[in-house]
Amino acid sequence: MLLRQGQPAEVLLQEQLTLLDDGVREAVRRDHAAADRLLTQGRFLRERFGAGASEWQLPNEKG
Repeated sequence: MLLRQGQPAEVLLQEQLTLLDDGVREAVRRDHAAADRLLTQGRFLRERFGAGASEWQLPNEKG
């Protein structure tokens, strides 16, 4: 259905993941309690879906 509307599912998913990534980075920068909650959720997702640890590490930010 998305493809008929000119939007491949992969493109839509990538856009949504980019928005989530931006939001997570901003939350981590501003609110340490939010960062702790995100890490807790990340552990849950890793346990539930079996992603490798390297997939859940945020890159180091400079600046």
